Amino acid sequence: MISISAYSQSADKQVIYATSSKNVNLFFQSPITTAIVGSDTFSFGFNKEDKSTYGILKAISGQESNLLITTDNGNVFSFIIRYKKDITELNYFIDDSLAIGNTRARHQKLNKDAAAESEISLAEDKKVSKTVTVNDYEKDSKTDFYKRKSSQGVYDSNPEEYYKNICLREIEKERYFVRFYQSNSKVYLRLKNIFYDREELYFTLIIDNNSNLDFDVEDLSFFITAKNSSRKTSTQRIAYEPIYIYEPPERIGGNSSKEIVYVFKKFSINSQKVLLVSLSEQKGERNINLEIPNSNINNPN
Repeated sequence: MISISAYSQSADKQVIYATSSKNVNLFFQSPITTAIVGSDTFSFGFNKEDKSTYGILKAISGQESNLLITTDNGNVFSFIIRYKKDITELNYFIDDSLAIGNTRARHQKLNKDAAAESEISLAEDKKVSKTVTVNDYEKDSKTDFYKRKSSQGVYDSNPEEYYKNICLREIEKERYFVRFYQSNSKVYLRLKNIFYDREELYFTLIIDNNSNLDFDVEDLSFFITAKNSSRKTSTQRIAYEPIYIYEPPERIGGNSSKEIVYVFKKFSINSQKVLLVSLSEQKGERNINLEIPNSNINNPN
């Protein structure tokens, strides 16, 4: 636990780093009344009904933004917020002396000479900010942590941007399947995770090239095929097309790796079939087939 006084400074503002895998807790001396974040890549949740004096900050990868907090005693706090994959500072106790102003004192002055100008300023702030309360959060049944509810508007209006944000979070996670792979001549095709969100399945794959020779990808495709079949003819395979690919593979340099996420509309397969992931090399023969059983498809994370 550390004090807010330990923050680094940027343009005379305190800087807070947040990540997607851990909660960053901000403790104030007075109950929080409003919280405004400048970007959807950050979220700040607090319990307004119980007059909570602390809130939870989380983030996904993206550009830096700002966080504006007001408390019940009228104090206003302003912070620069930045995403960082690995953080160690998780708890901050924020003293009232670090407030940039007090709304009660400001209102007294505005009533005399600047009320109209203040209303214009607040209206401009609202154009680029969004108030987040405890109602914007839902409990994750698998982790018992509270996570921000996904934006239905972004999902409907710009699904590719929504898929990209989910993929960015998936890339940051630890490998779920540690020993799920096939290889050929020091090239490995690994299954990292299968994740389900809304109406989509996310398949995270890793291509490890442990050889000195670059691996140029000709194709990486998904097929539904009969279990234990010889697969000598294409008629035994049914191609399954993704709706989005994050970081499509092209070339994996020697002694390097590439992580890719394929997004599909949700589907399931019966026990007599498997999902076949086929990786082929351009102008080469280091081809790999990775079978994923129906149990993994039908029970994603």
